[in-house]
Amino acid sequence: MTKSIILHQINTENKGTLFIRFFDGHGNKKLISLKFKMFKKDFEKSYNKEFLLFSRNQNFNHTEINNKIKEYENYNPFLQTYTGTNLSLTDYFSKEINNTTKQSTKTTNKYVLNSLKEFRKVVYFEDLNLDFMSAYKNFLTHKRTSKPLKNSTIKKYITVIKTICNNAKRQGYKINESTFDFKIGKDERINNKVLTKEDIEIVNNISKDQKYFVEKNLFLFSLYGQGLRISDSLFIKAENFKNSHIEIGMTKTKNNIHIQYSDKIMDVLMDVLDAPNPIKKFKLQNAKIYLIQQTEETLTERYSGDTKKKKQVQKEILNNLLKNKYEEFNVKENILKTIRDNYKPNDFIFKGLLNEYYCKNSNKVEIDYDAWKSSQNAIKGFNQRLKVMAKLYKLSVGDNISSHSARYTFVNLLLEKNTNIYLISKALGHSSLGITERYIKRNFGAERLNITQTLSNIFD
Repeated sequence: MTKSIILHQINTENKGTLFIRFFDGHGNKKLISLKFKMFKKDFEKSYNKEFLLFSRNQNFNHTEINNKIKEYENYNPFLQTYTGTNLSLTDYFSKEINNTTKQSTKTTNKYVLNSLKEFRKVVYFEDLNLDFMSAYKNFLTHKRTSKPLKNSTIKKYITVIKTICNNAKRQGYKINESTFDFKIGKDERINNKVLTKEDIEIVNNISKDQKYFVEKNLFLFSLYGQGLRISDSLFIKAENFKNSHIEIGMTKTKNNIHIQYSDKIMDVLMDVLDAPNPIKKFKLQNAKIYLIQQTEETLTERYSGDTKKKKQVQKEILNNLLKNKYEEFNVKENILKTIRDNYKPNDFIFKGLLNEYYCKNSNKVEIDYDAWKSSQNAIKGFNQRLKVMAKLYKLSVGDNISSHSARYTFVNLLLEKNTNIYLISKALGHSSLGITERYIKRNFGAERLNITQTLSNIFD
């Protein structure tokens, strides 16, 4: 048997968790967390592969880490097998949760364990079989009558239990092979969380003196920022704004995406930063007058009986007129200057929506539970206020709106323009086209996917 120390689960800030990795010489490996986090550069600088120890480093307590490593000096995880019948799955599950370092995973697993205990107070490994899991699935299906769990949620619960069982199996616990040999049906649903163009127009017009102005800005930033997830847009910092683009390391996938300073994004940022908006001023003072003078006669002749088409053409002409003004007025440069003058690199742009405790403690290598929980409460609070906002401004999406509606709406707008699926995948930051295909099928139906597939394959 051989072992090594690795830095695992590295995030976008190049921080990771230390694990000790064991190999049995037959292709099997096991990872055990040492429950320490550090930066990648510190790991590479201080770790001695030959002695499996760390040298002195002012950024972490090397003595404490080395002592932890020595505890596993004579440890062989491949000899740790389960021989008794008294340790329950529920107890093992609870221990696994306590050993989990990622707060989001820990919280999800707690929900699953609680539901399992609700179904049966104590579950033993020998209880597991196809009938047991089918009964548990049936319990989840009928658990809530007012708002039943979706099949996708039930599938997630089952997957969590399967993962826990696979971990136990690697440690020698016996699991019935047929336990998870069943399928969960797909949700038959239409995505009703998408905003219409009229909805977007209403949201765009919420002014500073109206309710939910800050929430409106975050939502639009997510929408125009290539459908950013709330976990990325809400926690964006001043350091993410580069001269040529906005650079974001996505929390979910760890992939980096670059977002260009589009006119729409710059409009939102001027509102967020409370910076002077020369475009708005120009539009009020000159653009509409110019538009009427230059186009009214022509449009009246061409679209005398079609008021809607006339307004659409006027809007296109106005947008083209304003397009060069962003560059002429140095809007991007003024936005970047405002950020540099008023924010430190680690300051959150939407800090008004975040808990003060989280803002102070979020830059630690390993944030505590209270800080993590406050970040989740910020997301929850934002979603609740979105629903009130939708009701107040009479959006057609109604109570179905959520922070993810920005992402759904962005994708829907691309699909309406028959955008190539490769470009959609790139914009969303997906790691493969397969993920994008499943995303579109699940949320918009296979027929929407077929359009993009046809277009992307038309010259094959």
